[in-house]
Amino acid sequence: MATVYKRGRTYWVRYQWYGQEIRKSARTTSKNEAREYLSEVQEQYRQLDLHGRQRVTFDHAAATYIQEHVAKKKVSTIGFYQQVVRILAKEFSGMYLDQISRAKVANFESAQLRSLSASRVKHYRAALSGIFKTAIRYDWIDGNPCRDLDPIKIDNARYRFLTPAEWKTLKAALPEPERSIAETSVLRGMRLGEILSLKWEHIDEMRDEITMPDTKGNRPRVIPLETAREVFHRQPTRHGVVFPNRYGRPMTVHNTSKRINKLARAAGIEDFTFHDLRHTFASWYVQRGGDLYRLQRILGHKSPAMTQRYAHLRIDDLREPAQMSAQHTRDFLN
Repeated sequence: MATVYKRGRTYWVRYQWYGQEIRKSARTTSKNEAREYLSEVQEQYRQLDLHGRQRVTFDHAAATYIQEHVAKKKVSTIGFYQQVVRILAKEFSGMYLDQISRAKVANFESAQLRSLSASRVKHYRAALSGIFKTAIRYDWIDGNPCRDLDPIKIDNARYRFLTPAEWKTLKAALPEPERSIAETSVLRGMRLGEILSLKWEHIDEMRDEITMPDTKGNRPRVIPLETAREVFHRQPTRHGVVFPNRYGRPMTVHNTSKRINKLARAAGIEDFTFHDLRHTFASWYVQRGGDLYRLQRILGHKSPAMTQRYAHLRIDDLREPAQMSAQHTRDFLN
């Protein structure tokens, strides 16, 4: 409890700081002046941590993190991280870093998981952890509250793909350029961000290639142009990007995805996200007898395990061994 008291003719102040009692002379014979001094010195101490270091706010640490770790990334990545930090700021803005405990982070994540996917919340944790790692490097804080939290489990088993009838319905429901954007994903397995960042210079009809410099893994990927050629022929070429907005600039992933998903629901296609079009390409590719190794290269998967999820759709290469095994079993039983 903070108080002022008199010792002789001079007023002194007394207050608590991290469980320690601090006493200081206010060097005044005026009680009002002593109270003002107590408020000032308390505010000064509130800005110091237990080790006497200047306390740093979440906002300052987040700005440093963005400047040092995000500013040099590609534009789409910068925008994503800025959005993530804005969400974190709604919860932690104005707080000192040492006020953000593991319990507060866990409560924040629990609240977010009620309406968002585990994958998105995991991005929030990664960014918050990155902010604290930056703070630790500058000796602004000693620990990272994101450590020792329970792992966020993500179910990546989703491989919803459209039937030919659903795809026909979706195409009929989409206006341009959304229809062409969706067709590009179904025909070439490209992610929405990869499609929207395409420029005409990335399409080489002579070599029948599409070069994607803006990929999830930050590594350029080249795939055959093939059937997507007709889709691109329908697009106006007066802008640098293949699918511009009405101002001639690239369309945003968030707004485009939201618009297409909404039109899909209105057309009666349930449990649909734009990324399912990429799954549709992969699933149809395998069902037509496509090779999983080539599919991995087209999709840009880092490991075969990511592509293996589509293996169950291909059974033609199992038929002969299965038939031989069945015959062997019949011979054995007879």
